[in-house]
Amino acid sequence: MKKYTDESHSLLAAEYVLGTLKGAARRRFERWMVDSMPLRQEVWLWEALLGGLADQVAPVEPPVQIAARLQARLWPIPASVSSLAERRHRRSAGLWKSWSLVATAASIVLALTLVLKPVTPAATEWVAVVQSSEAAPLWTLNAANSHGRFELKAVGAGRQAASEDFELWILPGQGAPISMGVMPVDGGRLTIQLSPEAMQSLLESRQLAISLEPRGGSPTGAPTGPVVYTSRLLPL
Repeated sequence: MKKYTDESHSLLAAEYVLGTLKGAARRRFERWMVDSMPLRQEVWLWEALLGGLADQVAPVEPPVQIAARLQARLWPIPASVSSLAERRHRRSAGLWKSWSLVATAASIVLALTLVLKPVTPAATEWVAVVQSSEAAPLWTLNAANSHGRFELKAVGAGRQAASEDFELWILPGQGAPISMGVMPVDGGRLTIQLSPEAMQSLLESRQLAISLEPRGGSPTGAPTGPVVYTSRLLPL
């Protein structure tokens, strides 16, 4: 069986819950999950973290044409039934001829409505979960759009020492780490507003690291203490 790292456990579990893990990879993951309690716990964690996002999205009624096409693909009419319906349709063509004009006019009105109606683009969701070596969640980081505003929550993280703080960093593809600020502990929350440049670096690399720094954060603008945790930003 293929071996995975702790980081890949988390990424695969997130992809499984989101539904982006497909085909043979999904079936292999499900077989592996049967024999692995830590992996099942990882899946339960992501279900708890991501499950509430669906409740924030308003339901959308699909257009009639799309619903009809989906129904035709999912439940096709047998050929014999379709042939009988076609014969009946030809016999009653005269009756429905006038109604076709009405339907055509309605289709034109609907098409104009769809074209002229402004469409609001869906917001992009981002999430990252920082875990301990035992796969326990310590912090969650999420955002409702890509404008650089993140909500950081301490789920299970406590203060390391009175004279130390955890600091969150972006690890860009090139260049020095970029600080996202001192992280909250003991159930605290923090709103982080990134500059456009920092946000671009984060979206390109999606790599995060947490270092242990003196109280108040790094005095130099760069990590001075050991990197104790890493994580990855995931799009939803």
